[in-house]
Amino acid sequence: MATQKEFAMKRTITLLLCFPLVVGTPYLCFGQTPPPTPQSTPGSSAQPEDASYHLVVFIPSYRAISTRDFAGRVGEYDSLSDSAGGDLTMILIDHSGRVSWRTHATVLSQDEYDVVSSLRSGKGLMLTVDSRSLRRHLDNVPFGTNLSPDDTVRTQAIPENALFGVKRTKTNVDARWKVVDSPVTLYARGGWQGRSGQSQLQYYDMGGDASCGSCHSASRYRPLESLTRSYAAGAEFKLSRVSFGYEHAYSKFEEHQPQPVDAFGATLSVPEDQLPAGVADTLPGDYFHNVLPSHHSNSDTVRLRVSLPRTSNLTASVTKGRTLNCFTGNPQSFLNADTRLSWSAQKKLRATADYHRREMDNDFTPFYTLFGNPSLHRYWAGARLDYAATPAVDIETHYRHAHMSRSNSDLWPQFYSPENADLLRVVPTTSSNTLGFSFRLHGSDKWNLRPGYEWVDTRSAGYLTEPGTAHRLSLAVNLAPVSRLSFSDDFSVLLESSFAAIQRQNRLYLNTAYVTVNPVHDWNLGIGYTYFQDNLKTDLIYGTDPFYQEGLVPFKALSQGYAISSSYLWKDKLGLNVDVGHVASHSEFRPTLENDAFPVVAWAADFSRVDVPQFSARASLDYRFQRNINGGLRYSYGRYTDRVHPELTGSLRTFSVFFGRTW
Repeated sequence: MATQKEFAMKRTITLLLCFPLVVGTPYLCFGQTPPPTPQSTPGSSAQPEDASYHLVVFIPSYRAISTRDFAGRVGEYDSLSDSAGGDLTMILIDHSGRVSWRTHATVLSQDEYDVVSSLRSGKGLMLTVDSRSLRRHLDNVPFGTNLSPDDTVRTQAIPENALFGVKRTKTNVDARWKVVDSPVTLYARGGWQGRSGQSQLQYYDMGGDASCGSCHSASRYRPLESLTRSYAAGAEFKLSRVSFGYEHAYSKFEEHQPQPVDAFGATLSVPEDQLPAGVADTLPGDYFHNVLPSHHSNSDTVRLRVSLPRTSNLTASVTKGRTLNCFTGNPQSFLNADTRLSWSAQKKLRATADYHRREMDNDFTPFYTLFGNPSLHRYWAGARLDYAATPAVDIETHYRHAHMSRSNSDLWPQFYSPENADLLRVVPTTSSNTLGFSFRLHGSDKWNLRPGYEWVDTRSAGYLTEPGTAHRLSLAVNLAPVSRLSFSDDFSVLLESSFAAIQRQNRLYLNTAYVTVNPVHDWNLGIGYTYFQDNLKTDLIYGTDPFYQEGLVPFKALSQGYAISSSYLWKDKLGLNVDVGHVASHSEFRPTLENDAFPVVAWAADFSRVDVPQFSARASLDYRFQRNINGGLRYSYGRYTDRVHPELTGSLRTFSVFFGRTW
């Protein structure tokens, strides 16, 4: 079982790897008393039935921000403006009325907040509301290299290093009511997700004028304003060992901006270059571009849970629904089914079997009647066995079979698309088998060793980059020689081979390590390290001419990250927290093919090179004064460096002061 500090270290590294940088999030200061359970309050082991308890913690704060160079990447998830906010916690518990209310809010600015509130009344009613908002900044992504300035007309309406972004808000409401003296529970929930702001719209059309004498590319702002609403209601019935539930759900996505219309040139049949039969000429003019996917869906779900004898359980659910595109009127139906059976034959043997199915049927016909979305039919099933061979050795094994079929596969590649050079058509049927096993060696609570192996075999892979055979080796180690020291390491290597239609070799290595130390009482120190490496060799074909190709071009990606976290509490009055993280990512894909008659090679040699180190540091100082007054400081620093695109390099500093009280 991971300690609380180990979990914090893992979360820190995950944030560093998933996002360019997350800064400015306030700490929960030690003076905010954790919400007590309804049966107890601080300082007493039990409360009389008519007792009540309340707690209010209000800590307002002010945050100042300074930036340098381009702030869009280093502050991608930050408002990038000075702001006033704070933390608010309110708890009210009335034992006599069996009512409890809890609310916690963290506010950084009007665009950045997180609020969670819950209400319980009696034994049957529970209401939960949560709302969150954040702003994500975007940057101007280059459209590419203009390989032929004389033949391409370019429109660039977004200034270089422009800062723009999208505000996202989300609100969820969940209500449940247990009918008194009955096995019935009724529930309803609703959700609203909004998105507003502006993003980048880029497009490229093959025809720039009526004579096909030039091509055209454009990059401009695109306003966004959409709303997704979802509602669901249902009932659960529980009788003895059987639980049954039904739910009806409705959702609608609305794009409030009009369909984007862009100026396109002509795509015409000429004597030297005829379009395929059945493909009409396209005259120059204004056409819809990137049709917005406004739609609404209805679905019905049935759930079943049965507790069988001999500590066995059966769970199953089936969802059937239909989605309709509001702009094109094209329908899509879907069916999702899941079932799971677990069985404990004895203390030493546990078995699990599961089955899943996904059906998606499309009836989508755009302008060209021979073009249509494929209907996908998938299922996968598996079994797992866990056997305790000895008190120190556990054996685990699992098997899974997966199958996918696709309709309309004969329509790809599209015969009327002269630039479609895909070597692999859509495969009608793909199946795979996965087999794995592992051993768990352990001794008391001081050490744990788990080596494992997994084999995957895929028949008729659906994509060029999908391997026909894959092997995965793993090793997990956990050590705790003394109470103040723990170490864990998780290593795996994935070997992929037997790719369809091309020569390709892929090797991926991943390692994650954590060390947690408690040097003295009230001082915690955690160190985490992650390592990822991808060694790939693959065939390349430039354009549609197989003459300009190169076999087994090497690609290498390497990412390393570390995180250090330390916290210290002195005499229950002074709290100090420090977090430092660094992630460096590098990749390079450099073909060696040289041909003066093929100018795209000079551009392709660097198209995937990445060299991005990132650094972040945060510190907080909290002090508890008399009369439950808390105050302190927070400081954070982040830097994003891009050695390939230096215009994206920037740094961000935030400094916060907070002062509040607990009632």
